[in-house]
Amino acid sequence: MPPQCTGDFKIVPVQQMARKFVLRDLGLKPTQRMPKNVGIIMDIGFSYDEIKRINQYQASQFKYIYLSYPLVEENLTTNDSIQFLKDNNMPDKRSRCYLCPFNCDTTGVDWKEIILSEPLSFIKACFFDRELRAVQKTGRKNMRSIPYFHYSRIPLEEAYPEDFRFFSAIYKQELEAWKQEWFDILHQKYGKRISA
Repeated sequence: MPPQCTGDFKIVPVQQMARKFVLRDLGLKPTQRMPKNVGIIMDIGFSYDEIKRINQYQASQFKYIYLSYPLVEENLTTNDSIQFLKDNNMPDKRSRCYLCPFNCDTTGVDWKEIILSEPLSFIKACFFDRELRAVQKTGRKNMRSIPYFHYSRIPLEEAYPEDFRFFSAIYKQELEAWKQEWFDILHQKYGKRISA
C-alpha cells in the first residue's frame, strides 16, 4: 500500500491549523472563506532522495496553501540532513511512527530500536500489524497484497518472538486499556461497537 500517513497525519493537520490561526488573526470565523489576497507557503521536509514523493505544489484541500520543498531545492539528501543535525549537536534520530511498515532493521530506523526504547509501542505495532491482515481478509478494504509491517513479510510478532512474548506479558494491562480506549473512540465516532 502507498504511504498515506505523512499526508493524513502530518501535512493535512498542519494545513488545517495554519488555516485556523490565519483566520483567527484576521478576525474571521473558522467557517468563513480565506480572503483572496492571502496565501500560505508550507515547507515540506522531503529530501532530494525522496523526490518521487512530490506530486503537487498546491494543497488539495486548500487552494491558497502552496507547498515548497526546500531540501529538494537545495539537493540535500536524507544523509545530508542527518549530518547537518550531527554537526550542530542536534538529535539525529529520524522521525518515524511506531506502527510504520517502513521501519526496517537495515535503514537506521529499526524495530530493535523501538523494542528497546518503546516496548509498549512495539506491542501496539504488533496489534496493528495483526489487525491490518484481519481487515484485509474481510474483503472490505481493497489491498493488492497481504499487508505486513515487517519488511520480511511475516507477522511482526513472529519476527521478534521472544521480545513479543516478554513485553506482551509485562504490558498486558496497558495494552488492553489502550485498546479499550481506541474502541471507545471508534464507537463514539462511528456509532458502532468494535471489538478485537
